Amino acid sequence: GKIVAYGIGCFIEPGEYKGRGMPAPAWAILGLLWPLILTQLPDRGITGLLLLCGLSVAAISKRFVGFWFLAATAWTFLHLYQGLERRLPASLVETLTATGQVTGLPVQRGGLLEFRFKLTDAPVTAIPQDAVLLVRWYRDWPEIHPGETWQLNLVLKPPRGRVNFSGGDTERWYFNEGISALASVDSGQGKRLAPAGELNIDRLRDRISNRLQQILDDHPAAPLL
Repeated sequence: GKIVAYGIGCFIEPGEYKGRGMPAPAWAILGLLWPLILTQLPDRGITGLLLLCGLSVAAISKRFVGFWFLAATAWTFLHLYQGLERRLPASLVETLTATGQVTGLPVQRGGLLEFRFKLTDAPVTAIPQDAVLLVRWYRDWPEIHPGETWQLNLVLKPPRGRVNFSGGDTERWYFNEGISALASVDSGQGKRLAPAGELNIDRLRDRISNRLQQILDDHPAAPLL
Protein backbone atom coordinates (compact mmCIF):
# COMPACT_ATOMS: atom_id res chain seq x y z
CA GLY A 1 0.00 0.00 0.00
CA LYS A 2 2.84 2.43 0.79
CA ILE A 3 4.43 1.77 -2.58
CA VAL A 4 1.14 2.52 -4.34
CA ALA A 5 0.75 5.72 -2.34
CA TYR A 6 4.28 6.82 -3.16
CA GLY A 7 3.63 6.18 -6.84
CA ILE A 8 0.44 8.27 -6.67
CA GLY A 9 2.33 11.09 -5.03
CA CYS A 10 4.94 11.07 -7.78
CA PHE A 11 2.32 12.33 -10.24
CA ILE A 12 2.20 15.61 -8.36
CA GLU A 13 4.83 18.22 -9.11
CA PRO A 14 6.92 19.14 -6.04
CA GLY A 15 5.86 22.77 -6.34
CA GLU A 16 2.23 21.86 -5.94
CA TYR A 17 2.59 20.87 -2.32
CA LYS A 18 5.84 22.55 -1.33
CA GLY A 19 5.50 24.38 1.93
CA ARG A 20 2.00 23.04 2.65
CA GLY A 21 2.85 20.66 5.48
CA MET A 22 3.02 16.95 4.76
CA PRO A 23 3.93 16.00 1.18
CA ALA A 24 1.34 14.34 -1.03
CA PRO A 25 2.80 10.81 -0.70
CA ALA A 26 2.43 11.07 3.09
CA TRP A 27 -1.20 12.16 2.74
CA ALA A 28 -1.85 9.27 0.36
CA ILE A 29 -0.33 6.80 2.83
CA LEU A 30 -2.46 8.31 5.59
CA GLY A 31 -5.53 7.87 3.38
CA LEU A 32 -4.66 4.21 2.87
CA LEU A 33 -4.14 3.49 6.56
CA TRP A 34 -6.63 5.50 8.62
CA PRO A 35 -9.72 3.37 7.74
CA LEU A 36 -7.94 0.38 9.30
CA ILE A 37 -8.36 1.81 12.80
CA LEU A 38 -12.17 1.77 12.55
CA THR A 39 -13.92 -0.85 14.67
CA GLN A 40 -16.93 -0.85 12.32
CA LEU A 41 -17.23 0.18 8.68
CA PRO A 42 -19.77 2.90 7.86
CA ASP A 43 -22.63 2.32 5.42
CA ARG A 44 -21.24 1.70 1.94
CA GLY A 45 -23.67 4.03 0.14
CA ILE A 46 -23.06 7.00 2.45
CA THR A 47 -19.30 6.43 2.35
CA GLY A 48 -19.27 6.27 -1.45
CA LEU A 49 -21.37 9.43 -1.78
CA LEU A 50 -19.22 11.43 0.63
CA LEU A 51 -15.98 10.28 -1.02
CA LEU A 52 -17.33 11.06 -4.49
CA CYS A 53 -18.36 14.56 -3.43
CA GLY A 54 -15.01 15.13 -1.74
CA LEU A 55 -13.06 13.94 -4.77
CA SER A 56 -15.11 16.17 -7.07
CA VAL A 57 -14.57 19.26 -4.91
CA ALA A 58 -10.84 18.53 -4.55
CA ALA A 59 -10.43 18.04 -8.31
CA ILE A 60 -12.38 21.20 -9.24
CA SER A 61 -10.52 23.32 -6.69
CA LYS A 62 -7.20 21.74 -7.73
CA ARG A 63 -6.40 20.68 -4.18
CA PHE A 64 -4.35 17.72 -5.27
CA VAL A 65 -3.22 16.70 -1.78
CA GLY A 66 -6.84 16.33 -0.69
CA PHE A 67 -7.71 14.52 -3.90
CA TRP A 68 -5.05 11.84 -3.42
CA PHE A 69 -5.87 11.50 0.27
CA LEU A 70 -9.53 10.80 -0.57
CA ALA A 71 -8.61 8.55 -3.51
CA ALA A 72 -6.39 6.43 -1.24
CA THR A 73 -9.15 6.33 1.38
CA ALA A 74 -11.65 5.17 -1.25
CA TRP A 75 -9.27 2.40 -2.36
CA THR A 76 -8.93 1.09 1.21
CA PHE A 77 -12.68 1.15 1.83
CA LEU A 78 -13.27 -0.68 -1.49
CA HIS A 79 -10.76 -3.36 -0.50
CA LEU A 80 -12.37 -3.80 2.93
CA TYR A 81 -15.91 -3.99 1.55
CA GLN A 82 -14.90 -6.55 -1.08
CA GLY A 83 -13.12 -8.66 1.55
CA LEU A 84 -16.15 -8.67 3.83
CA GLU A 85 -18.44 -9.65 0.93
CA ARG A 86 -16.42 -12.84 0.43
CA ARG A 87 -16.88 -13.98 4.04
CA LEU A 88 -19.62 -16.28 5.29
CA PRO A 89 -22.07 -14.14 7.31
CA ALA A 90 -21.49 -14.20 11.06
CA SER A 91 -24.86 -15.78 11.89
CA LEU A 92 -24.76 -18.54 9.27
CA VAL A 93 -23.68 -22.17 9.72
CA GLU A 94 -24.17 -24.33 6.66
CA THR A 95 -23.71 -28.02 5.76
CA LEU A 96 -23.06 -28.92 2.14
CA THR A 97 -21.29 -31.20 -0.30
CA ALA A 98 -18.63 -29.19 -2.13
CA THR A 99 -16.10 -29.82 -4.86
CA GLY A 100 -12.80 -27.98 -4.86
CA GLN A 101 -9.05 -28.06 -5.14
CA VAL A 102 -6.53 -28.36 -2.32
CA THR A 103 -4.23 -25.32 -2.34
CA GLY A 104 -1.13 -24.63 -0.29
CA LEU A 105 0.48 -27.31 1.88
CA PRO A 106 -1.69 -29.44 4.20
CA VAL A 107 -0.52 -29.15 7.81
CA GLN A 108 -1.01 -31.73 10.55
CA ARG A 109 -1.70 -30.12 13.93
CA GLY A 110 -2.05 -32.64 16.72
CA GLY A 111 -5.24 -34.58 16.05
CA LEU A 112 -6.29 -32.80 12.88
CA LEU A 113 -5.26 -32.11 9.31
CA GLU A 114 -5.66 -28.53 8.08
CA PHE A 115 -5.60 -27.35 4.48
CA ARG A 116 -6.99 -24.69 2.16
CA PHE A 117 -9.75 -25.69 -0.21
CA LYS A 118 -10.67 -23.52 -3.19
CA LEU A 119 -14.24 -24.18 -4.27
CA THR A 120 -15.03 -25.07 -7.86
CA ASP A 121 -18.61 -26.23 -7.34
CA ALA A 122 -20.77 -25.76 -4.24
CA PRO A 123 -24.50 -25.19 -3.63
CA VAL A 124 -23.99 -22.07 -1.55
CA THR A 125 -24.87 -18.46 -2.32
CA ALA A 126 -23.60 -16.76 0.83
CA ILE A 127 -19.99 -16.82 -0.43
CA PRO A 128 -18.46 -16.69 -3.94
CA GLN A 129 -18.23 -19.90 -5.95
CA ASP A 130 -14.42 -19.56 -6.03
CA ALA A 131 -14.13 -18.93 -2.27
CA VAL A 132 -11.20 -20.33 -0.29
CA LEU A 133 -12.06 -22.36 2.82
CA LEU A 134 -9.80 -23.37 5.67
CA VAL A 135 -10.74 -27.05 6.14
CA ARG A 136 -10.00 -29.14 9.23
CA TRP A 137 -10.23 -32.92 9.10
CA TYR A 138 -10.29 -34.18 12.68
CA ARG A 139 -9.83 -37.94 12.43
CA ASP A 140 -9.18 -40.78 10.03
CA TRP A 141 -8.12 -38.49 7.21
CA PRO A 142 -6.70 -39.96 4.00
CA GLU A 143 -3.50 -38.87 2.30
CA ILE A 144 -4.12 -35.47 0.74
CA HIS A 145 -1.78 -33.59 -1.59
CA PRO A 146 -1.85 -30.03 -2.96
CA GLY A 147 -3.51 -29.63 -6.34
CA GLU A 148 -5.86 -32.59 -5.94
CA THR A 149 -9.57 -32.15 -6.58
CA TRP A 150 -11.88 -33.52 -3.87
CA GLN A 151 -15.56 -33.77 -3.10
CA LEU A 152 -16.18 -33.30 0.62
CA ASN A 153 -19.11 -33.11 3.03
CA LEU A 154 -18.42 -29.90 4.93
CA VAL A 155 -19.84 -27.91 7.80
CA LEU A 156 -19.14 -24.21 7.16
CA LYS A 157 -18.71 -21.64 9.90
CA PRO A 158 -17.86 -17.93 9.74
CA PRO A 159 -14.12 -17.12 9.89
CA ARG A 160 -14.23 -15.76 13.42
CA GLY A 161 -11.39 -15.80 15.94
CA ARG A 162 -11.40 -15.98 19.72
CA VAL A 163 -10.63 -12.84 21.72
CA ASN A 164 -6.95 -13.05 22.63
CA PHE A 165 -5.43 -9.89 24.10
CA SER A 166 -1.94 -11.38 24.46
CA GLY A 167 -1.66 -13.21 21.12
CA GLY A 168 -2.21 -12.71 17.42
CA ASP A 169 -5.47 -11.55 15.85
CA THR A 170 -6.74 -14.75 14.22
CA GLU A 171 -9.72 -13.13 12.54
CA ARG A 172 -7.52 -10.45 10.99
CA TRP A 173 -5.25 -13.23 9.67
CA TYR A 174 -8.25 -14.98 8.08
CA PHE A 175 -9.24 -11.71 6.41
CA ASN A 176 -5.73 -10.97 5.11
CA GLU A 177 -5.40 -14.51 3.75
CA GLY A 178 -8.74 -14.34 1.94
CA ILE A 179 -10.36 -17.13 3.97
CA SER A 180 -14.12 -16.98 3.31
CA ALA A 181 -15.17 -19.60 5.87
CA LEU A 182 -13.90 -22.24 8.26
CA ALA A 183 -14.94 -25.78 7.47
CA SER A 184 -14.76 -29.22 9.03
CA VAL A 185 -15.28 -32.52 7.24
CA ASP A 186 -18.69 -33.73 8.36
CA SER A 187 -18.64 -37.44 7.56
CA GLY A 188 -17.15 -40.05 5.31
CA GLN A 189 -13.73 -40.14 3.76
CA GLY A 190 -14.45 -37.78 0.93
CA LYS A 191 -13.90 -38.56 -2.71
CA ARG A 192 -10.76 -37.78 -4.66
CA LEU A 193 -11.92 -36.72 -8.12
CA ALA A 194 -8.64 -35.84 -9.82
CA PRO A 195 -4.92 -35.95 -8.99
CA ALA A 196 -2.67 -32.91 -8.97
CA GLY A 197 -1.07 -31.81 -12.22
CA GLU A 198 2.65 -32.38 -12.57
CA LEU A 199 3.25 -28.64 -13.07
CA ASN A 200 1.26 -27.60 -10.00
CA ILE A 201 3.58 -25.37 -7.93
CA ASP A 202 2.04 -26.42 -4.60
CA ARG A 203 2.54 -30.08 -5.50
CA LEU A 204 6.22 -29.34 -6.15
CA ARG A 205 6.48 -27.56 -2.79
CA ASP A 206 4.87 -30.58 -1.13
CA ARG A 207 7.43 -32.95 -2.65
CA ILE A 208 10.31 -30.75 -1.52
CA SER A 209 8.83 -30.50 1.98
CA ASN A 210 8.40 -34.29 2.25
CA ARG A 211 11.95 -34.86 1.00
CA LEU A 212 13.40 -32.43 3.55
CA GLN A 213 11.40 -34.13 6.29
CA GLN A 214 12.84 -37.50 5.29
CA ILE A 215 16.39 -36.14 5.28
CA LEU A 216 16.22 -34.10 8.49
CA ASP A 217 13.89 -36.42 10.41
CA ASP A 218 14.14 -35.25 14.07
CA HIS A 219 16.90 -32.72 13.51
CA PRO A 220 16.40 -29.55 15.65
CA ALA A 221 16.53 -27.37 12.53
CA ALA A 222 13.66 -29.21 10.82
CA PRO A 223 10.90 -26.84 12.04
CA LEU A 224 12.81 -23.85 10.65
CA LEU A 225 12.60 -25.30 7.14
